[in-house]
Amino acid sequence: MGSNSANAERKRHDEAVEHLQKAQAQWAEQRTERLDFINNEIRKQNHAAKTFDDVDDAMREYNCFYCSGDRRTANCNSFRESQY
Repeated sequence: MGSNSANAERKRHDEAVEHLQKAQAQWAEQRTERLDFINNEIRKQNHAAKTFDDVDDAMREYNCFYCSGDRRTANCNSFRESQY
């Protein structure tokens, strides 16, 4: 009877180890997917911030040129300073 009990315990242990390994693999995969998602979102936000800055710069240049006719005038510099 002791042999059957040991075999049953070994079988239970092996099944528990397999279950744990599957759970760890699933957790690692989900963690990787979450990190990839977060990194992609951060990348998108940085791109959006850069694009927004580029548009702001373009509008400042356009307004300076439109208002003064020359981007190198003092009016353009005062316009830029007043925006910050």
